[in-house]
Amino acid sequence: MKLNFTTSLPMSLANALNILRPTLPCYLALAKYDLLHLDANTFEFRPHPKAPPIALEMAKAVFTMGASSCIESYVMSRMLSEGPKVFAFDALTCEALENFDLSVSTADYLQPFPTVTIQLPQDYTKKRVVPFDAGSHAPDFVIVRHEPKAGCVLVTMHMTSHQAMTRLLNLDPAWTLEEMWAKGARTWDAKDSLDMTPEESALGSSLSKLALNVCLMATAYGVRYLGPANPSHHESLKRYAQLARKRGRDIEKADLEVRMVPMQYAFAQEVTLYRHEPGEVRSEGNGTGGWTVTPHWRRGHWRWQSFGPGRLERRRVAIPSVLVNGKLFLGRECDTQATYRVK
Repeated sequence: MKLNFTTSLPMSLANALNILRPTLPCYLALAKYDLLHLDANTFEFRPHPKAPPIALEMAKAVFTMGASSCIESYVMSRMLSEGPKVFAFDALTCEALENFDLSVSTADYLQPFPTVTIQLPQDYTKKRVVPFDAGSHAPDFVIVRHEPKAGCVLVTMHMTSHQAMTRLLNLDPAWTLEEMWAKGARTWDAKDSLDMTPEESALGSSLSKLALNVCLMATAYGVRYLGPANPSHHESLKRYAQLARKRGRDIEKADLEVRMVPMQYAFAQEVTLYRHEPGEVRSEGNGTGGWTVTPHWRRGHWRWQSFGPGRLERRRVAIPSVLVNGKLFLGRECDTQATYRVK
């Protein structure tokens, strides 16, 4: 599903937060008063007598716009109320995460935080430009929200055009995550959203897989707090908040500014996410000649591994994706394997 934005500024995560700043109280009210209520059976507008009138009007308008608008507003309001928790990776790591099979039971799905944001690097997004009705656009960041009580995962993908593509994935215990992802793909053409091009649908599927695999990796290998992207600015905001409390005014506004600062996280362990492999096939006999296969990814997957005393315990490990003949479009390769290293 796809939601349209009317603003024309670039939509990086930082820009998105700046653009949303005038409406932040409304987004926070959506979460605080549960104005867009989601459970296992319903997704509905639920007025609250203590909610600010402007927030009620916003929730009512969002609900009349349809499912995609509801999902985007719901996910954004939860991310803002909790504070942005951001993971970032290089371009090849993002591609490798796209190419991991979701061979995990939905009953085992977990996230390190209820809401996770993934900032996409520019050299990845420039290869993900897709056409839409007003030209072309590319993704900037992805937000994934886990609602275990409602039995679903909600994914919002923000685009450079200020549109957002959304998906709601049901965590049916009879399915694997791979089956859930495949079944969820059928919901892209909902009638209450803008039409999507085939390229947008394919991109949305790839980004959904990337987001789910980031959360699985973070759960399996743990997370490490890296701090704010701009530590000096964060310290300035904290000093301003302390001063506001001493003066007894603008306290809520100052605290909100501190909460809105994106906090960076990384995997807590070194993880090999992909390997390089040559794709030359030689003829039999003298070992010369033959042909070279085109560059492609061989998909990674998840596997249970025995460990501990007597190998009686089990843990889930990631079997890396393999980039075959990547040198044909990547240029010179320095390594045969890429490992996510803890810094």
